[in-house]
Amino acid sequence: MKKLYYVTDTSSLIRLLRSNEFTRLVSTAYVAIPEDVLGEIKDKESRFLLESFLERISIINPPTNIINFIIKRAHEIGSIAEISKVDISIIALAYYLKEKKYDVIVLTEDFAIQNLCSVLGIAFSSVRPRKIKWVFKIKKKCNVCGEVFDVLLDECPICGSKNYKLIKKRTRKIS
Repeated sequence: MKKLYYVTDTSSLIRLLRSNEFTRLVSTAYVAIPEDVLGEIKDKESRFLLESFLERISIINPPTNIINFIIKRAHEIGSIAEISKVDISIIALAYYLKEKKYDVIVLTEDFAIQNLCSVLGIAFSSVRPRKIKWVFKIKKKCNVCGEVFDVLLDECPICGSKNYKLIKKRTRKIS
């Protein structure tokens, strides 16, 4: 039987720690986070809860090559503008564990994380019932000439304008 890991983002971890769900979760699976998540927990109550349960949480930093792969995929679908360094670490950890042949579920309510997990074939769920219904690709659209271009560019490649809006295009439905 394969080991099951829940990789959680910061807000999901705090929600779990403040409820009875964390104890139930760790009785059936492992909970893992990258070290970056620890730095996001600031308030005293959450830090106290974290310290109380820290021995039951696996802190694993994903390898640099996996982080770079996740960044590349985020660039390809345009979601790099919507995710943080910590988000990338969370997704990279899940991908790393999946490559090691573990069953992995990312716990997050963050739609950008869910979107990238979906593209990468990583299962996700949320502590609260909040999940994406579509996978999106994000682009920029110039407000001057209407050109649609990559989110990594700072200005329109046609007219040079820095006046743009982000647009999301649905690529496929999540069942």
